[in-house]
Amino acid sequence: MGLTYAVGAGGLGWALSTALSPDPDLRWPCLLAKGIAGILSWIRHSLLNRGDAARMGWDSGTTKAFQVEVGLANLAWGVLAVVAALLSWGLAVYSACFLVFGFYVA
Repeated sequence: MGLTYAVGAGGLGWALSTALSPDPDLRWPCLLAKGIAGILSWIRHSLLNRGDAARMGWDSGTTKAFQVEVGLANLAWGVLAVVAALLSWGLAVYSACFLVFGFYVA
């Protein structure tokens, strides 16, 4: 979880530092904050769900479907952000990745 937070915070900090510049570039911040952090969240929520549940005090010895669902949503956003960054889809797509994830979290 710490790695997810570190990568996400680094990408978000980078995004905030460039967002108001005359020529903002959110490619790498999107890759870090949404892509890599999203894939790490999928691993934590879906593949390592028992440890994640224990950390939150939910461990009942069974897999929680909710955790897997959240993990798959994170994977979808993560893959979108990675593909967008690698294929240089542009500022509008990078911004949409941040915006859609922000709506989800809120």
